[in-house]
Amino acid sequence: MARGSEFNDKTRETIRERSDERCERCGNGGSVWHFHHRRPRGMGGTSRKDSGGAANALLLHPQCHEWVERNRTAAYDMGYLVDQQTDPCEAPVRMWDGWKYLGSDGSVTEAPSQGVRAVGGRDGGEASLPHT
Repeated sequence: MARGSEFNDKTRETIRERSDERCERCGNGGSVWHFHHRRPRGMGGTSRKDSGGAANALLLHPQCHEWVERNRTAAYDMGYLVDQQTDPCEAPVRMWDGWKYLGSDGSVTEAPSQGVRAVGGRDGGEASLPHT
């Protein structure tokens, strides 16, 4: 039996459909994907059932996933990471096409701009983003 923190096949399919097979950080297509946990699993994973849900996941290129892991402060500011007490459904995330709320059912709704100043480019550097 899978732990609550793992994404099952149905959830992975929901995430792929939601993203339209585009990296949810940079918007580019690709063929190699990482399913990123917005709420870090911590040592040995977490037992929270919603950790394996679509709202807690982002489909990312390996390079964008590496950027999130190496730039954790900025990743928290942009919603790519949320703390253990935060429900991912209630935390907006800066997607490639603007700020969004992610639903546990794979839905996406617009969120107010959070005023973030920059996002790292795919090469790990910083690239400015317009305020939306």
